[in-house]
Amino acid sequence: MTKLSISKKIILASSLTVLLSACASNQVAISESVQQKSAQAASQSTFTPEQAIDEAEEKLLVAKKKGVEFFSPLHLRQAEESIALAREYLTAPPSDIKNASLMSAIAAQKYIENAYENKKKVEGNLRESLKNLDILESLNAPALVPDQYQDVMESLNDIIQEIEQGNVADAKKSEVDLLEDMADTEISTLKVTHLNEAVSFFERASDIDADEYAELSYEKAEAKLEASTSFIEKNYRDREGVKAAGIDALLATKKAYFVAIEAERTVKMKPEEAEKHVLKVMELLNNIHLATSGQDIEPEKLFNQSEVIIDLIKELKKAPVQKPELPASQIQTFAAPRSEPLVIETLEAPALPAGHKPLEGLEVDSSATDISLRKDEDSFDAIEVASDSTTLEEQQNNVNTTPESTQAVIDNTQANLNSNEAVDAVDAVDSLTDQTSDQGR
Repeated sequence: MTKLSISKKIILASSLTVLLSACASNQVAISESVQQKSAQAASQSTFTPEQAIDEAEEKLLVAKKKGVEFFSPLHLRQAEESIALAREYLTAPPSDIKNASLMSAIAAQKYIENAYENKKKVEGNLRESLKNLDILESLNAPALVPDQYQDVMESLNDIIQEIEQGNVADAKKSEVDLLEDMADTEISTLKVTHLNEAVSFFERASDIDADEYAELSYEKAEAKLEASTSFIEKNYRDREGVKAAGIDALLATKKAYFVAIEAERTVKMKPEEAEKHVLKVMELLNNIHLATSGQDIEPEKLFNQSEVIIDLIKELKKAPVQKPELPASQIQTFAAPRSEPLVIETLEAPALPAGHKPLEGLEVDSSATDISLRKDEDSFDAIEVASDSTTLEEQQNNVNTTPESTQAVIDNTQANLNSNEAVDAVDAVDSLTDQTSDQGR
């Protein structure tokens, strides 16, 4: 490092006095070091004050975008003040300080550079506080408990500034109280999230005199609300338990509220109104029974009817689940059209024995034995095979097969169909012949 002459030391001392007096009362621990290094750098720099100011402003903007200001607020504040002072010295430079504007601009840059170092120091020393801060933000504490959250943030900012000023030990001591405040804020946030609705129903129950008309339910709700509150305060990091406690409190307080409404109305009913009320309840129970069993429920006491419905539901739960049968319309089969009409040769009926004559009135229509089907006709067997509402083209489209396999199925079906129809035709002729023979006998 270059040694400074006596005259330069005098100028530097006066420069430091001017620059330091321009800054805020709360200064970072490196303020004096920054001023000394800035004065020395200014005497050796080849930059103009304007260039140094522009660079400082650019670095300041980048630091803020990166969130450095949260971890080093004093550093960036002094950097801003130094930039403002540098611009002021451009137009009105002090007569007793050489390069005053350049010195201030360089000082601003050094404050910004050191702000990054201070950020690491804060993250290392306040690790627990920063972790809790993330938790509070994830719970939406800024919106749910804004006042408490703001107090926490102010305390954290004060502790960070203590670190900036070099008082790390004091900052660690202050963090103990901060962590307690953060825990209280976390508990308050959880209460708002999980108990606010329950508290609202309990207050509404109190407003309608639930302690008079639904005394037992009201007392249970009050006890459950207190128990849930106590659980959250003692086990606030048990998120599932906290959620369950909130649900229990809500159910109890809602019950107290609605029971109070019904109880008050029941107490004030006239006999006719009481009868209508009971009939309405019985109708509701019957509707449930009808929906589950398909039958009306037998008239009984309301409690007994409810027990019948409960038993019925239990039985339904035990019943095995039956798999639905596939509708016939979804069964895919093939009915192949015939390319040529099927012709069955007419069989000659055997000659009747001598002396036997056909019964009078019996006429045999030889055309009945001539079974010939056109292309667009289907035999009864073919209709049985084919789907009632599905054409061959639709069936082929619904089956995921290759053209070769589809044609093979069609050919096989055609062969079976022709064979079956031929047999049926022969059977019909044989039957007619047998009847003729029997009648002749």
